[in-house]
Amino acid sequence: MNDVVHEKRRVNDLLWGFLTAAFAVALVRGHMGAGSDRSRLVIDVLVGGLVVLLASAWLWTRRHPARIEVSYELIALRHEDLPRSTELRRGCGDLYFKRSGGRVRFLTLRATESAQVISLQMFDRREVERACRAHRWRFVGDP
Repeated sequence: MNDVVHEKRRVNDLLWGFLTAAFAVALVRGHMGAGSDRSRLVIDVLVGGLVVLLASAWLWTRRHPARIEVSYELIALRHEDLPRSTELRRGCGDLYFKRSGGRVRFLTLRATESAQVISLQMFDRREVERACRAHRWRFVGDP
């Protein structure tokens, strides 16, 4: 039997909604404050493109919500209706959480003997750890 940890949808929507709204406001302000038709066109194309890109990413995350499936044999990050997944298999060493990145820190789940990395940005870390421990996965430092 698998334990399934679903992403935090509210956090996901807040993040993408905030970014989309912020760039939409920047688009309007940039368009209104541009000094010439040429600069207005550049702002419209560049910032408008970013708004479309952010809205598309938001829609993609809504259509393909992520989940982490934990069983005795593997831990898999899957997206609904997509065939690919990121997996950590039993025997890949002990698990550990790692924060990586520069100014913006990303939480990941890793194993000591695997190059695979499962991003936990939209997941509850405690819920993922509880599901892993329920299936007898070991973490670095466990007795």
